[in-house]
Amino acid sequence: MTFLTRGAAVTADAVIAAKDGATPARVWLALRVVAKLPLLVVGLVASALFVLAGAGSLGVAWPITNPEGAILAAVLRVRDGEPLYQDFRQFPHLITPYPPVQIVASGLLSRMFGLDLLGTLGLARGLTLASSVACAVLLGLLARAAGAGVLAAVAGAALFLPLPFLDAWGFAVRPDTPSLALTLLAALLLIRSPDRPWLAAAVSVLAFFTKQTVVAFPVAATLWLLWEGRRTAAARFVVAWAVLAGLGIGALEFVTGGHYVSNTILAHLNTPKNGFDLALRDFMPLPEVGWLPLGLAAVAVAGELVGRGKLGVPALYWLASVAVALVTLRNTGSDENYLIEPAAAACPLAALAIGWIWRQTDRGALAGVAGTLALAVAGLAWGLPLWSYWREEGGVYPSGRLPVEEIARADSVLSQEPLAVLLAGRPLVVSDTFHVSQLATTGYLDVRDLETRIKRSEFDLIVLSSDVSATRWWKRVPIFPETLRRAIKDVYVPAGRVGQYWLYAPEGRPRRMR
Repeated sequence: MTFLTRGAAVTADAVIAAKDGATPARVWLALRVVAKLPLLVVGLVASALFVLAGAGSLGVAWPITNPEGAILAAVLRVRDGEPLYQDFRQFPHLITPYPPVQIVASGLLSRMFGLDLLGTLGLARGLTLASSVACAVLLGLLARAAGAGVLAAVAGAALFLPLPFLDAWGFAVRPDTPSLALTLLAALLLIRSPDRPWLAAAVSVLAFFTKQTVVAFPVAATLWLLWEGRRTAAARFVVAWAVLAGLGIGALEFVTGGHYVSNTILAHLNTPKNGFDLALRDFMPLPEVGWLPLGLAAVAVAGELVGRGKLGVPALYWLASVAVALVTLRNTGSDENYLIEPAAAACPLAALAIGWIWRQTDRGALAGVAGTLALAVAGLAWGLPLWSYWREEGGVYPSGRLPVEEIARADSVLSQEPLAVLLAGRPLVVSDTFHVSQLATTGYLDVRDLETRIKRSEFDLIVLSSDVSATRWWKRVPIFPETLRRAIKDVYVPAGRVGQYWLYAPEGRPRRMR
């Protein structure tokens, strides 16, 4: 905050100087500083509110995101020395949807510190929150490496954390921001050491083994090296990335008995796909809430094309991340977490645009003054609603209670909410029912065995997020496998409700209604 203190001091000195009849130059300096403050203050305060909301959510015994329980279950398997990747096509259907870096790191740390379930949950969420903050720092460093000034780099980086779709995803047991932090580190290494591209490739591969969809940077890095005439470096980057990724996949396939690829790749490729019209619809929240960083990024890209005739690493990375987001949003299981990477990639470019405008102001250009004032107004228009959002809505606020007590009294449970099963200390039989529904829809996963178990009333309790009498859909796919829903409807009877969850027991031995 030194620059804010310095700016306030300059402003105070200027006011005193003006009263004493000092030169207009001092007053002009103060006005230039004051005009920059709104954008800086808005971003930094809103970022702080995000951190506070995330920190307050770490220990909440409530699912932050829908698939969080499935990933936590994978972390607990690592903690307990059990196989991380299993044959999910056999009962129990436990899918580990992401690569091992974040999961293994959380599980090993939990084992090292001897943490219980809630301690492990808080640790894993805390690592994600730390990764989100690290992303903001790396965005500022990346902007500096690309040529932005210190204040502009801070202003650009501060546009990231306040974005509302960082809520939940930025501090849940998720690989989104941990993989992004590694990707940004790789980009920084490439800019600073273009003659040693294998360094950036190695870190980028580590990001790939944290989340398998972070492939925008390798594409951007290769294009940039070729554009800069570094053909040998480009070849070294591609070879290093491909060899390391290939060796990693091969090793994991061997260690897991051939289950790694089926969990992390085939289980995603064999899900229903939507058209680009739906993908574009899901992409729209990014420009709706991120219009300021995206608009500034577009200005920076246009400036690079006009001024240099070619694009730098941040610009190519941003464009590639937008393309990858549009492709991945075609998956029926996709959500707003896929907007995090293109939003982050826009921030260093926004810093470059901010720095250019501010430099024109410092030189006394009238257009620069107008631009700085416009930035101040835009920063307030963009940031004030976000302040309200993080003060009033950000973070996790349980809307009731999970049916933990009811699940704990049952010997065998099938639940749409895996975290409740873990909290009750019961074994999971399905880690993510919607993922199973997607795979069943495409025919990649046969759920007849699970259907038979339901019809035999093998489960003492079934917990659903809706009434079993009707089908609920998400992007044209049933949230719960349709054949299983019908089987439950035929064999099980209502046993009460707990908050938003519906409980069902086998017919003939229903549980007491609540």
